[in-house]
Amino acid sequence: PHRTSPPRAKLPSVVVCCSPVMENDAQTYHRAKLANELVSTQMSDALTSTFVKEVKKATWESHPLQSLAKLIGLKSAYDFRALSFMALYFITFYNMWFYGDSLPFVLWFAAELWLMWIAFCCATIIHNTIHCYMFPMTYRWTNSLVFWALTLCYGHPVSSFVPGHNQSHHKFTQLRRDHMRTSKLRWDWNLLNFLFYQPTVLQRVLVSDIEFALLQRALGRPFFSKMVGEYALVFGSAIPLLFLSPFKFLFYFQIPHLIAQWGIVSINHLQHDGCDVNGDASQFGNIARNFVGSWLNWWTCNNGFHSIHHMKPRCLAPPSLCFSFLPLSFSSTFRSLT
Repeated sequence: PHRTSPPRAKLPSVVVCCSPVMENDAQTYHRAKLANELVSTQMSDALTSTFVKEVKKATWESHPLQSLAKLIGLKSAYDFRALSFMALYFITFYNMWFYGDSLPFVLWFAAELWLMWIAFCCATIIHNTIHCYMFPMTYRWTNSLVFWALTLCYGHPVSSFVPGHNQSHHKFTQLRRDHMRTSKLRWDWNLLNFLFYQPTVLQRVLVSDIEFALLQRALGRPFFSKMVGEYALVFGSAIPLLFLSPFKFLFYFQIPHLIAQWGIVSINHLQHDGCDVNGDASQFGNIARNFVGSWLNWWTCNNGFHSIHHMKPRCLAPPSLCFSFLPLSFSSTFRSLT
């Protein structure tokens, strides 16, 4: 295959139509901006009426575990789902490491696939957590424990999401300064764009991580020491496991983590390739595709509601209202459009 004009992906379960816009097409960009100003007006009307009225109905205070959440300091009882996924990862890893060899091949293979899947689910939790901590900012050490646990679930420092995702992808979505822009791959066959997307953007993202960490160090901020500590945790866990059993390390530690890392980055290609290109995500509804299936979003903590996430990364609500409000926010915002 050779590089040509941008392909148009045909994907199921997608709402909010997206028109392919090249980042150097200024005329198309300005037309899209003018058209979406009307959309933003409709969205603000929806927010002031439907969303505000319905928010109390769906509030997490009605969750049966909310009393327990308040007791331990969780912002929302819905985060128990995320914590349970993390626990499932560690339970699965422990059982595979000590008892996986005794399983019949079919069961072993099924357990291996499950370990890959639950590691990917933990990666989606990381995506939510770097935007909205599970515990209030005053719970510094508790949030650090969550980050360390997610680092082990993911096999890579959680803090590394901040430079490439928060500071680059969200601020400059699909533009030149977005290190994860999908325009870096333009094969005729879109499957190749999807498969090689993560390896293609990986190098620039890693360089960005280092540059950002060094900048934070020069500014005297704690991000550098936090990221170094998470790297130390990853290598401090990986090296002993490698020496104990290279086979187990490969199949129970390294491969599930690589799949999780590939998956959380590659899903960005499905959500953004061919969608509108702009510099102000807060005003554009067509900035991403949305996958609204209930089963997928239950396991990925509502990561399918992607347009609303880009428009309001903190869920159209105070930071305390976590991922559980994304479906309601999506419905209230795009009701007049879908």
